[in-house]
Amino acid sequence: PSAGAWDRVLDPVLVAAVAPFLVLAGSRAAPGRAAGAMAALGAISYPLYLLHVPVSQLALRFAGRAIGSHAPWSGLLFTAALSGAILAAVRWYDEPARAWLRRFLAPRPAPRVQPLGKSSPISR
Repeated sequence: PSAGAWDRVLDPVLVAAVAPFLVLAGSRAAPGRAAGAMAALGAISYPLYLLHVPVSQLALRFAGRAIGSHAPWSGLLFTAALSGAILAAVRWYDEPARAWLRRFLAPRPAPRVQPLGKSSPISR
């Protein structure tokens, strides 16, 4: 949403004052009933960020000016399409990629080294 001419004032105030306050409040909140919902929202936040523009460009390409004339149904359809794209991205890309990275970056046990002794090939 736009506040018109006030955008130049409100945007920096929101970014500099309100957003840090929300982060601080969230960091001090004890996990409770909403922990699962917050984890789910966190899981979809990055795919949402990545996919909202491509999905909206597809919608504009296929529907064009008809989008505005069919509001709010076009918005609901867009939300459904975006939600489907996000869930598919999380399920078939993000989760497998994270699992692979966890395995790839997991600490590995140190190789077993045989101490030098009488039976060592070097001591012969």
